[in-house]
Amino acid sequence: MVYRYPTMKLVSRIRQAILAGILLLTASPLDASVSLKISASNPSFLEKRVIPIKTYLPKGIMPDHVIESGGLDVDFDEDRGQSYVHKNVELEPQAQVLYNIEIEDIWLIPDETLNNLTNKSADIVAKLKGTLYHDAAVELKTELDRHVADIIKTQEDALIFRVGPTEHIGAYEVNKETLAQAQKVFDEMEQLILVSREQGEGSRGEALREGKTGAERVYTRTIKDKVLKISDTGESGCLVETALEEDGDSITLNTPDTVTFTIDIKNPSPTVSQTVPMKYYLAKEVKGRDVVDAGGLEVGFDFQRGMYYVFSDGILLNPGETKDFDIVVKNQWAIDKKKIYASKVYIESMLRTSENAKEVGETIRKLGGETLEEGLELLKAESMTQLTESGMDSYESQKTKMMEVESRLNKMEDLLLEAGVSPADSLMQQEKFCEEARAKGLSKEEMQEGLHQATVMETQEIKALAGTIFKGKSISAVSTWRIIMYIIFFLGLLSSVFYFVNIRQQKSTMFDPLTGAFSRAYALERLREELKIAKGGGTKCSLLVMDIDKFKGIN
Repeated sequence: MVYRYPTMKLVSRIRQAILAGILLLTASPLDASVSLKISASNPSFLEKRVIPIKTYLPKGIMPDHVIESGGLDVDFDEDRGQSYVHKNVELEPQAQVLYNIEIEDIWLIPDETLNNLTNKSADIVAKLKGTLYHDAAVELKTELDRHVADIIKTQEDALIFRVGPTEHIGAYEVNKETLAQAQKVFDEMEQLILVSREQGEGSRGEALREGKTGAERVYTRTIKDKVLKISDTGESGCLVETALEEDGDSITLNTPDTVTFTIDIKNPSPTVSQTVPMKYYLAKEVKGRDVVDAGGLEVGFDFQRGMYYVFSDGILLNPGETKDFDIVVKNQWAIDKKKIYASKVYIESMLRTSENAKEVGETIRKLGGETLEEGLELLKAESMTQLTESGMDSYESQKTKMMEVESRLNKMEDLLLEAGVSPADSLMQQEKFCEEARAKGLSKEEMQEGLHQATVMETQEIKALAGTIFKGKSISAVSTWRIIMYIIFFLGLLSSVFYFVNIRQQKSTMFDPLTGAFSRAYALERLREELKIAKGGGTKCSLLVMDIDKFKGIN
């Protein structure tokens, strides 16, 4: 039987094996537990045999999670970081034994974890009442509550006795990612309250002038999420809508929700029909819930490898027949163009603001120009619908560019904040003017001029406030030492970057990127050195050459 499949990085080889032991995960009647069934059999027709049983439990299961071992011994493999059950059992010819193991259902987010996030975030909002950052805390609290509600609903809909093990674990993996997002929001809320305590009763202008920009960055993100939102229904803020009208049909923000790839299986025999099993591992990015259409196959989960696969216990193939299976999965290989476009609008807002920050304005304008150029390339990039290796490589390249765009955008923000200018306030002021201008029916030229003026007025207000506070005051000793420390830190960071880049370049020439073995060039260089040493010392030198059979199947 010949399997033909796409030449993609996500493809793992399809393999066929006869196992003495089988591990099956099913729902258990016990609360918050699952049942593992392990079977072993004696294949001999004539004699008793001692059958060794050793089966690794799903990753994440510790010995303490085993409620009932079914008579098997439970141990932990330190090297693999994984628990396993084992026993040597004597079986009569053709005899079979079945062991039932009960383990805790670890694929659930504890209620205590969710309640702690909800209650502690509510306490932070209460403590920030009456401060400069109360509104930002409320926005963050709303976002956190939405994440928690998503986790609760997903968890309720995917209880193991309702949907089965594969979907249950898939839902847990989705919830872990959502929980990480909720925790990130909570960390930002904690940062707000910490900086608020440091700031005391001072104004935001004073906080910016003293370099207390931690909370301001969190505040900026909440304002960006509110003003620059692009919804699926087409409802967006005024600045975004105005920009979209200007760009017209030159860009497309929507990306395909799914991608498809095909598995081909062929019977090489021209005369004999065959029924064969098949197993095809999906990309590591794909979870069970991401499989929209398995093409007539079933979806399973490999607990040892932590990967999902599609499979069939038996596929009937007539002589010379080829069968195709089209697998449709949620698109994990598309950049978020709406997010990139929102960043574009935000960069344009900061460019207007930079005209009022003379000390950093030129640097910001240079960064903004480079970032807009890269963002435009990403917006015009085509999205794939058929999953291919080249398409995946293109996605990785786009991801790298997107990170560069984010990095430059953050640098522009930092420059404005360090100059005592709030990019968030400028953005809100421009959004407010945009709404008023649209209501009055102003032209595009009048709109652009007005946006610039709105930014000038807002920036002058902040600088006037800060100037009043610091009028007549020279720079303090603390501020002087802070500047010195910043310079030392920057130089240290720069040296570290050069060091690691150099190390990385050396490694890239020494090691083969696929296997991790020494590269051919490095091996030849070492051989020349050894021959030179042997010749100089008048000694002999030996070279051992080893070959790996069928290495092309790996490479």
